[in-house]
Amino acid sequence: MGQDVWTAGNFIHLTSLDDVISRFAPSTDIGEDRAQTILESEAVLTEAGRVAHATLRTFRCAIASGALGRETEQGQITVWMEPPVAVLDSIKDVNAYKIGEHEWCTATVRWILGGRALLQGGTYLVTAGCSWETRVLFSLSAGTDARLTILRSSAPMPISTSVFGRLPIVIDPPTSIPQTVENVTTFIETTLAEELAAEKGNVRGRSVLCTECDTLNDPRSRMCMVCSGPL
Repeated sequence: MGQDVWTAGNFIHLTSLDDVISRFAPSTDIGEDRAQTILESEAVLTEAGRVAHATLRTFRCAIASGALGRETEQGQITVWMEPPVAVLDSIKDVNAYKIGEHEWCTATVRWILGGRALLQGGTYLVTAGCSWETRVLFSLSAGTDARLTILRSSAPMPISTSVFGRLPIVIDPPTSIPQTVENVTTFIETTLAEELAAEKGNVRGRSVLCTECDTLNDPRSRMCMVCSGPL
């Protein structure tokens, strides 16, 4: 019966998926260049931006300021307004494993993120940029997508003005949300008014068909010019 008694020494406490993979999956060799090539692919960068948009809330960023948005200052962001552009900045601690027929890799990756975001307080839209360090898992197997999974991450950090300027995004200065709403409302009202005026002009300019003789008449006429019937 003593053989059925388990003690704490019989257990290993694994706190993350990264720990599970490294303990139970056989390791394999991988060049860092190969991992970097995969992490720089469009599909992986798009997924990194999507996850950042879905998960990051209230963090510090560099914010484009000045009349042309070419200067930066630090500020607190509430949320990305859309998935930010992600650029691979650095990669380290690369480990590769073989699980079944597939090769997988874990790595610590720092991304540079940039895009439009809501400034804390909810009154301004800004162009923001930050660095975001993550521990990721992705596939190395040929013929499959990378299937990027972010295992854990650190809080985003502001980036310098020089790094901000290298982001492949349109950098706009801060925009007041009330002013943006007013501009959109004015645009809609103007567009509708122009379309309505054009429609009225078309109605006034249309020829009138006589139902008696099928003749098209001037819209200002009250009688058909052929059969003299009323229009």
